[in-house]
Amino acid sequence: MSLSGIAQSTKTKTYTSIAEALKTPHKVLQLDLRKQRLKEFPKDILKLQFLEELNLAENQLQNLPPTIGQLKYLKKLVLFNNKLTVLPAEFGQLKNLQHLSLERNRLEGFPKVVSQLFNLRYLDLDQNKLKNIPAEIGQLINLEILSLINNNLQDLPTELKALKKLRSIHLWENQFAQLPKVIPQLTRLTSLDISNNRLTSLPPTIGQLLNLEHLNFSNNQMTVLPKEIGQLQNLVQLELHHNLLRVLPATIGQLKKLHRISISHNPIALLPSSFWQLKNLSTLLIGKTKLQPLPIEITSFEKLRLLQIDQSQCSSLPKAVYQLKYLQQVAILHQSLPKNTQESIQKKFGEVRVSFVKERK
Repeated sequence: MSLSGIAQSTKTKTYTSIAEALKTPHKVLQLDLRKQRLKEFPKDILKLQFLEELNLAENQLQNLPPTIGQLKYLKKLVLFNNKLTVLPAEFGQLKNLQHLSLERNRLEGFPKVVSQLFNLRYLDLDQNKLKNIPAEIGQLINLEILSLINNNLQDLPTELKALKKLRSIHLWENQFAQLPKVIPQLTRLTSLDISNNRLTSLPPTIGQLLNLEHLNFSNNQMTVLPKEIGQLQNLVQLELHHNLLRVLPATIGQLKKLHRISISHNPIALLPSSFWQLKNLSTLLIGKTKLQPLPIEITSFEKLRLLQIDQSQCSSLPKAVYQLKYLQQVAILHQSLPKNTQESIQKKFGEVRVSFVKERK
């Protein structure tokens, strides 16, 4: 029977025990052995010669055997939350692998053998101990999603620009003090998250990422945005909260597709007049800024559904805010707001759901 015929006859049943799978090994395409306290790679897995998806997440594996390279049909391998420190050289024989999840292991270096997996589309190395990414990553020419969250990275290799299909890269919780120079060359990117780092500014070249739809620079130390941010006219989501921004560039008004913007927890005291041209905004997070009272122009956001403000701003809201047609939720940041005051605020908003979010002093 052909491999495609097997797939049709089994309807991709997921097996959850090796004993069950070995009854009909030629039919097994998916095996899920997560959370089974495995300390060693079960050798019987190798008898499942047509296996396409293998999940060994949340076990206690410290290494993988060289024989894993025999699983030549494997397309998806999930190994997150184990104790792996290295991968065997034979891992590079998994030429059909498209999805590889290695987050929450103990990898101190990027496994160079991974760069031999030319069909890889998704690679997750979150929460390891990586300090650098080798030039060999440029060989993963089919990679679409790369996640390197919570490592110790300070830069990325220029060879990353060879990944012409890369559309999403996750870099938050690292040690970046500046935007890696290669990032603006990844012109196919639709999503970039480099939050929770140590960025103080962005280069003008950020404007080259014309396909970006989701951009997150929150929880950094940025004091200014370049005017080229206005060139990102496909942006629908922009996260800038928890920075040191005092102003926004006038070009912000060019982001006509923007649906969500968060500028909360910044010392912004004045917004450019172009800001109020963002007519497609449905979510605005503006609490814990120096915008007080809130400008009457906020009522021009007729499509607004979610508004976040803080306790001090709440007392000086333009009355027209209460009548915004599509407003569904208001979140109010506070440190101490009496219950009767909360009830009074809720009455003013009528059927709009109001949530009170208590923050630490």
